[in-house]
Amino acid sequence: MGMEAERGGTSASATHAPWMEGDEDEEEDEVPAEEARIELEAYERKYADDRTWERVDVAVREHVLEEQRRRRQSRRAPEGIRRGLIRHLVLVVDCSDASLQGDVCFRPTRLSVLVASAEQYVREFFELNPLSSMAVVCMRDGVAEAATEMTSSPETHLEALRAAAKRNGGGASVQNALLVAQRALAGAPPYAKREAVLLLAAITSSDPGDIKATVERVKQERIACSVVGAAAEVYLFKLLAKDTGGTYYVAKDETHFQQLVMAHATPPPSAPDEVACLVRMAFPRRNASDSLGLFGRDATQRRTGLKKGGYTCPQCKARVKELPAKCSVCEMTLISAPDLARSYHHLFPVPTFEEIDEPMDERCFGCTKEFCAEENGGLVLLCGGCKNSFCFECDVQIHESMFVCPGCEQGD
Repeated sequence: MGMEAERGGTSASATHAPWMEGDEDEEEDEVPAEEARIELEAYERKYADDRTWERVDVAVREHVLEEQRRRRQSRRAPEGIRRGLIRHLVLVVDCSDASLQGDVCFRPTRLSVLVASAEQYVREFFELNPLSSMAVVCMRDGVAEAATEMTSSPETHLEALRAAAKRNGGGASVQNALLVAQRALAGAPPYAKREAVLLLAAITSSDPGDIKATVERVKQERIACSVVGAAAEVYLFKLLAKDTGGTYYVAKDETHFQQLVMAHATPPPSAPDEVACLVRMAFPRRNASDSLGLFGRDATQRRTGLKKGGYTCPQCKARVKELPAKCSVCEMTLISAPDLARSYHHLFPVPTFEEIDEPMDERCFGCTKEFCAEENGGLVLLCGGCKNSFCFECDVQIHESMFVCPGCEQGD
């Protein structure tokens, strides 16, 4: 029994030995930890006055101010510029094999970027140009097909663009697209602005004839052709835009492509030799929802037959499906009063607000929020008419959506 006790005691003392060694290791580890704490305190004392996060805040604030000034400068229109209220535009979308390719800048494919930008452009175009008309042309298999005829219905064009995205392939033919656009714009009135906007992903064009002769005919018919490319620059496209009075840009990425396309939503300045003229218009009455009437063909060239609703031309009593439109019988221009009123902001734009350093009021006149540098970058704008101060968000809302200054309206 004594032998077993000694053995048990010996084993117990042996089992406690590792714990004693661990305590010694912890005491040795406390020395490097203390040194690390001292070094950290010395580092904090050294860089206590170096507030790097404040420099980051200043850089971000300066970047926000720069972007806000750039956006305001982009919509600043020169004084004395005359713009047309009625535009007839042909939108050409490249659905060839080149549009099916994708890279890091255009994902997943160039075609998806082209169609998405075209859909956004159609909505913005009719928002800014309610009295204008548009036709959509798709290029595929070496030919150009008219997806829609000249109409003012954005939903018709959006439906055609979604269908065009599912039919693609073959080569692109810019000459055939110009010929189709030329036929679509043949019926445009002389007072309307004729335009063609080409969204291209290809750098080649499979044309059946001399494209330079086609460009010359397009130029003679005063059709301004603008090109937005998603690939490399092509001399032929640059020549087309230069000879017809349009623009040509090549996008760097998807965001840049959308910006270049949306730049064509605002009506371009009228030519110096264009003469203003009076246009006969009529304001038709809306028919009852249960009133049947005979309609003609729609923008997709489908027979509509007997339909309910619509509008009745006050001159010949013919029916049209939507407004604005041209009567198929007497060719009278039919519009609605709200559309005509919405077009006035091009004739009488809101003057650009002046940037000031110190606001005259503590709060924005539009949203009644206090001017805060952290929220709007410190940009304060002053209306020259009513002398009220506005923040950048209200400035964007006034100049891009409302087209009227609330302070000036309240004063009137």
